Amino acid sequence: MKKKGNGNPKADTPQVNNLEKADVVIHIVDDTQLEKAAVFLRYLTPRQGAHRQCIYLSREMHGKLSRIVRTLGGNGSTIGGYIENVLEEHLQTYGDDINALLRRETSQPL
Repeated sequence: MKKKGNGNPKADTPQVNNLEKADVVIHIVDDTQLEKAAVFLRYLTPRQGAHRQCIYLSREMHGKLSRIVRTLGGNGSTIGGYIENVLEEHLQTYGDDINALLRRETSQPL
């Protein structure tokens, strides 16, 4: 390890990993940040799909999502893709619980 104050600015900064997604570079200082960034960037992965449906959001929510996708998503990311990725993970995580509730009300689980 180099001594501090030797004129090398890199020697005075902590070790940083970079996580790149599209046109975005996120500087990561520790493993916890790296894990959180990887999970978040997964939501910004562009989606392919021919059959799309319209959903309605409040203007406030649309503005928030638009800022996230525009700032962090890079080329090809869309609000619809972001929402679909988040909801897909939600349904995978809570699918068993949702199906149990649906079985109480109907015979049609997800």
